[in-house]
Amino acid sequence: SSSSSGQLNSAKDAQTFHKEVLPGYRPTRLIPIELETKSTSALPSSRFQGRCFIKAEDDRFGLPAFKVLGASWASFLALCDLLECQPERTSLEELRRLASGLELVAATDGNHGCAVAWFASLLGIRSQIFTPSSVSQNSIDQIRSMGEKVSVNRLATDYDRAVLHAASHARDSLCRVLVQDTAWEGYTLTPHRIVDGYSTIFSEVDEALGGKAPTHVIVPVGVGSLAQSVVRHYSTKRSTTEIISVEPETAACLYTSLLSGENIPIQTGETVMPGLNCGTVSSIAWPELLRGVLAAVKVRDCDVLETVNQLEAKDVRAGPCGAAPLAALSILLQNPNVAQNLGLLDDPDVTVVLLMTEG
Repeated sequence: SSSSSGQLNSAKDAQTFHKEVLPGYRPTRLIPIELETKSTSALPSSRFQGRCFIKAEDDRFGLPAFKVLGASWASFLALCDLLECQPERTSLEELRRLASGLELVAATDGNHGCAVAWFASLLGIRSQIFTPSSVSQNSIDQIRSMGEKVSVNRLATDYDRAVLHAASHARDSLCRVLVQDTAWEGYTLTPHRIVDGYSTIFSEVDEALGGKAPTHVIVPVGVGSLAQSVVRHYSTKRSTTEIISVEPETAACLYTSLLSGENIPIQTGETVMPGLNCGTVSSIAWPELLRGVLAAVKVRDCDVLETVNQLEAKDVRAGPCGAAPLAALSILLQNPNVAQNLGLLDDPDVTVVLLMTEG
């Protein structure tokens, strides 16, 4: 489809947008962390000789999650497309004036909806956010706190059906703009832009590591857009960074699909990781994840909650989704064959980055 945004939709342009257009940009922290190892040298955890860092996305433009990077960039471009203005020449002030009668629409299991509502409020326009029944009242209250023009509708359904409902709602009016972070046939441009928006995280990681890419990145997976951004970033850099995914055992859609070799929707259950409670991998993410993810890990709620407590004892306040990568690493380091095959053991040059996606 044609777009007035022209070529202005790359990851590099998204990074410029975050740094120079949005107010209040600053890189999030890359925190070195000591792993808790067992005393017996025969255990693989004691054979981890490398460095481990947490990329803490607990304060991104004042929001406690990374999602605003993708939502803001994709919303900006979608509004520019609709209003037929050139994004490279459009300020937030001008967009605020031009977009006054428009509404941003999204489905969410928490953080994405909060991010879309935040950007809509930044422009002074309405937002309509739909959530599945599994989203907590606390998360809904947080979305509503983004501004007086934010509406939240909790549906008696799961995440995948909430997405379909949001898409239908957006189609009902030319004044509504759907900003969804998962793709399907006929809806791919905005999800691609969201993936580009997330790339700011990995540019910050590389810069904080002195320009050297990590050897391993462990990334939580819901629909897979963040993991897609990781794969895309490091494949573009031609680095040898290995990508490992982590999902709840009750919502492991990527894990299941990788085992079968095809993108298979699954039924999900309850989990303390609502942001990862998704049953279908994004259609545009799947081909890149199939090629680019080295290993997939399922984690139990109890292991993640224990990890939340371990991190809090280290003065790192992670939400369950954000703690999942460390829980996954702990599992891997207790399995010598897997850890050895993944190149995690007996090598002081190993650098593992855990993506703490929410505070």
